[in-house]
Amino acid sequence: MLLQVSWVRHRDIHLLTVGRYTYTSDQRFRAIHQPQTEDWMLQIKYPQHRDSGIYECQVSTTPHMSHYIHLNVVEPSTEIIGAPDLYIESGSTINLTCIIQNSPEPPAYIFWNHNNAIINYDSPRGGVSVVTNKGDTTTSFLLIKSARPSDSGHYQCNPSNAKPKSVTVHVLNGVSHSVSRGVPSSNAARGTSASSSLAHSLSVCVPVCVLLQLGACRWIAALLGAALATPPATSGCSPLFGDMRHFPASVLRWRWRMRWCWRWHWKSTQLQHQQAQQQHQLSQQQHQQSHQQHRLLKLQSRKEAATCRQLFEADIR
Repeated sequence: MLLQVSWVRHRDIHLLTVGRYTYTSDQRFRAIHQPQTEDWMLQIKYPQHRDSGIYECQVSTTPHMSHYIHLNVVEPSTEIIGAPDLYIESGSTINLTCIIQNSPEPPAYIFWNHNNAIINYDSPRGGVSVVTNKGDTTTSFLLIKSARPSDSGHYQCNPSNAKPKSVTVHVLNGVSHSVSRGVPSSNAARGTSASSSLAHSLSVCVPVCVLLQLGACRWIAALLGAALATPPATSGCSPLFGDMRHFPASVLRWRWRMRWCWRWHWKSTQLQHQQAQQQHQLSQQQHQQSHQQHRLLKLQSRKEAATCRQLFEADIR
């Protein structure tokens, strides 16, 4: 007697197969029986991540026998280190690392694309090579020597058994920021000294502003007056930044203006608070009046009810 074997998917309690008959519209599922044996298999073609879960094999014996199998579908993933953007200096080596993980077996091949075109490792450009290490985790290295601006663009790692991954490479020309903006090289030293003078002045003035906020005004003003009267030790500051001696005086003026603004803001805030209190008191008075009116109405209704009751009792008598 040939035993009947059924396969049930527990995710949705769906009967997949009974014997060799399939009871699902998904054509990826099929029951396979080896002739003259008692071996039954459930075949799932092109497994997907949603196919993971528990499957039950039921055998038509008396009593029934069941065996549970937990299926874990692992989806390979692709990753490029440093994605989505990489910045490379001109003349250096571009090193792109592509990692393929969670793959049951190493990919049969890995293609590298540049701007949607397969990279030709034997191109006249030269200096292009690929190193691939296969295993539980497959790693592919794309090496491009002597990077040039034309090497910038969109690179894609395309393994045979996983989704592709992309990275955008920007090859910088390596020119300094001042030269690229058209600043003459003869003014570079002066610009540097001016920047250092400005940074030093700001580092002194910022703590002064904090002290002014705390109310230590008199002795700070005396110190600033002495600093203004003292001539500068050097005159290497560029005219672009002006005379930094006037900066503390502007800080004092700013302090007095802000003090006046704070006073006005405090007065306006107090006025708004008083108005809010008056409105609250008025609303409380209105609430009390309405409550008293409600009590008077209740008393009147009770008196009327008592009068009606007395009249009713008098009529009965």
